[in-house]
Amino acid sequence: MDTPSDAPAVGLVQALVRLPDGAAARLFPGDVVGRLWRADLQVNHPAVSELHAYLSHRDGRLWLLPLRGTLTVYGTASREVALRPGLVIGLADGVTLTVEAVEVPGELPALSIDGQVHPLRASPVGLTAGGPVAAGAPSAATGWTDGEDWFVQAPDAPAQRLEPGVGATVGGLTVALVDVRAPAAEAAPTEGRSELRPLRLVAQFETVRIHRDHAAAVQISGLQARALSLLAEYGGPVHWELVARELWRNVDDSPQLRRRWDRVLWALRRRLRSEGLRSDLVLTSQGQVELALTEHDTLEIAT
Repeated sequence: MDTPSDAPAVGLVQALVRLPDGAAARLFPGDVVGRLWRADLQVNHPAVSELHAYLSHRDGRLWLLPLRGTLTVYGTASREVALRPGLVIGLADGVTLTVEAVEVPGELPALSIDGQVHPLRASPVGLTAGGPVAAGAPSAATGWTDGEDWFVQAPDAPAQRLEPGVGATVGGLTVALVDVRAPAAEAAPTEGRSELRPLRLVAQFETVRIHRDHAAAVQISGLQARALSLLAEYGGPVHWELVARELWRNVDDSPQLRRRWDRVLWALRRRLRSEGLRSDLVLTSQGQVELALTEHDTLEIAT
């Protein structure tokens, strides 16, 4: 089994787990753990069932549920296990899974295919007019992420990198990359060692410095800093267009304004993830956008 990079596939609901031999794997909702070669995570041990357990995403959390096997936590059998970093789950005597990280983002990447929005829950996926299908199934094209960007490709055609909010024609489909609110995301934000640190934001419009304990401060500048500073000044949910029109006062065309806003927001979230910061620091829902600070975070607006 290949050992994945410690960097998560950006924006996907997933868990990074590790076996006793040190091998690691990323699991996505619906993935199966078991002894069979076709299991998403194969554990080749006689005490592990062929289809031992599977991963489920519900109520804003990731759960490991037994199929034909048993699961134990601290020696006690469990009918379901909510995943969290550091948890050790027993599959059989001497066979454990250690949860390294859990990613349940406030928003999920999604594809608009011929005008219909479909959340992306795995990578790669096949693309059809009816929506994403399992990789390898009959499809017009394939979509995948390299951990930062999303790409689409039709058979016998070059791959195309998707720009947020900008449509691309692939395999006879019109495809665009968008964000959608994750179901019940408020119940469980992203979990991980670096994600839980309290933040101190100093907003100065042209720059925003984000301080955290035991790590260097992150400085954000340009349009991303201006967007963060405006959200800090609003102090709550505001329609995205109000913020965008402050950033681009000379742009009257609404579709062009939306494309610019989507690109800045996408780049900002990617920067936050690359620095190990909470990617859901900026939340959007039904056209509203806000700076989402926890009770442990502090905000300073420089005048």
